[in-house]
Amino acid sequence: AHTNPLFVQSDILPYDELITYYRLKFMHGIYYNHAPKSFTNVFLKNDAREINYNLRDTENFIVPYTRIDYVKRFPLYTFPKTWNHAGDITFQPNFITFQIALREMLLNEINDAAI
Repeated sequence: AHTNPLFVQSDILPYDELITYYRLKFMHGIYYNHAPKSFTNVFLKNDAREINYNLRDTENFIVPYTRIDYVKRFPLYTFPKTWNHAGDITFQPNFITFQIALREMLLNEINDAAI
């Protein structure tokens, strides 16, 4: 039996969505400078590349290029990629409202997939 309706009814995120949830929570801290100092230069934005022209995605994080699929599972690749594809939810600077909106967004995605 398909379990997505049960997750939505119980207000619980499935395992894959929990991973996405915690990745985005961590990247929110990086984006709004609430993360520990040891992570300050690990994830860089596109505006740090010092290009002479304006980019439309200057606020996105740099996703390193890799040819090997195994490396695409590492946090240095998956965390910024998840953040860059999160959409408008990333513009909420308050951490508490971000968590609430993120959980609601992920549950709505599960509900839409169940239909």
